[in-house]
This record gives sequence, structure tokens and C-alpha cells, in this order.
Amino acid sequence: MSLSDIEESDNEVDDSYTFGELQFAFDELLVEFKKKCSQYSSLKKNMACIEKEKDLLVIENEHLKNDIGILEHELAKKVDHVFKPTSCNDIALEKEVESLKEKNVNLEKSFSKFTLGSKKLEEMLASQRSYLDKTGIGYAPLEVKAKLKNTKTKPHCTYCHRVGHAINKCFKRIAHFHSHTRPSPNHNPITFRQIWVPKGTINQKCNIIGPNKQWVPRSKLFNAFVGGTMFASKPQGGRTLVRG
Repeated sequence: MSLSDIEESDNEVDDSYTFGELQFAFDELLVEFKKKCSQYSSLKKNMACIEKEKDLLVIENEHLKNDIGILEHELAKKVDHVFKPTSCNDIALEKEVESLKEKNVNLEKSFSKFTLGSKKLEEMLASQRSYLDKTGIGYAPLEVKAKLKNTKTKPHCTYCHRVGHAINKCFKRIAHFHSHTRPSPNHNPITFRQIWVPKGTINQKCNIIGPNKQWVPRSKLFNAFVGGTMFASKPQGGRTLVRG
């Protein structure tokens, strides 16, 4: 193809797109370029951080390698000292260890003797009998009677026939005694029996002579007069006592 043909084809392509379409495509490419630039900058920053971390890790690895080498060297020295003791301190320590082992063996032997002795003593104490134990030699022990227990006897009342108190402390007897005795004006006890009777069931019979005389029934107490004359106290309220 000649140059004239190429120019004609370019003109045809340029004529097929408008200016607006080209501007829109350019704007899209610009936005995409800006996005890629921001991504590139962030990736570049991350790459820088990673490189810094890599450098730090390399330095730390070198330090650790040095520490490992130092420790291996010290370990080799200690192993050499353990297997090939050359110093006086190591020899003294070995002698001390041997003496301690011998002492331990001696202590174990003495301790075994004590344990055997304690076992024998326990067996002897378990097999021995008490001082008064004579079983097995034809000895018949005496039968020990059971001791009698002191039982306390409780008092028995012969009045109310109850157990727990005596007759002088019987509440029924005391109540009965107080219900049949009342003090008299002369401090001599008068014995009588009180019976409750409904009002109006007994007709009172009195022989009253005169307005100021009161009849008193005969009783054992009023037999202490002579010739029909009764000894009594002064009349009270203008009344005189007359024998019935």
C-alpha cells in the first residue's frame, strides 16, 4: 500500500467518531488512570514498608545467628568441662558428690535397721497379753456379778394413791382439810361440812320470840352452859342469842 492509501483510511476512521464520543472515552481513561495511580502509590507504600520489615528481619536474623553461635560455643565448653574435668574445683566437687553418696548409703542402712526394729516391736506388742490374762494354762476365771444399780424409789401417797408425792404434801388432802375447817372468833376451829344447795329448796325454820331475839340451833359447842344459862359475848346490834 502507498502512503496516500494509508492517509485516506485514517481520514475515514477519524470521520467515523464524533468529538463527544472521543471526549467521553478520554474522561473514562482519565478516571481509570487516576485509580491506577492511587493503587500504584498505595502499593508502592506497602512495598516500602515490606522492604523495611525485611531489612529489620534480616538484621534480627543475623543477631540471632550470632547468639546461637555464642550459645553453641558455651555449650561445647560446658560439655568439655563435664567430660574432661581439669580444674581443681571440679575435682573437689566430684569428691564431695562421692562422699555424699556414701553418707546416703550409710543412712539408708541405719534407717532400714530402725524400720526392722520398729516392725519387730509392733509384732511383740501385738502378740503380748495383759498382766491378768491367764487364759491358755488351765485357768478358770471367776464370774463377775453385775453390779446392782441404785434405783431411786419414788414416794407413794396413801390418800390419793398416786406416785410422786407423800401424804403430807397431797394437794387433795390439803384442799379437803381447808374446806372443812374455818377459824372461830375465839381462835378455836369449828368443824362443819359445806354443801351447796340451790336457793329456795330448804325452808328455814326459826323460833323467834320478840323482835330483838334470834334463835340459834343446838350444837355441841353450846353445851358449855350451866342451868340453862349460856355464856356468850356481848350482844351486837341489839340482839341476844337464845338457846333452842
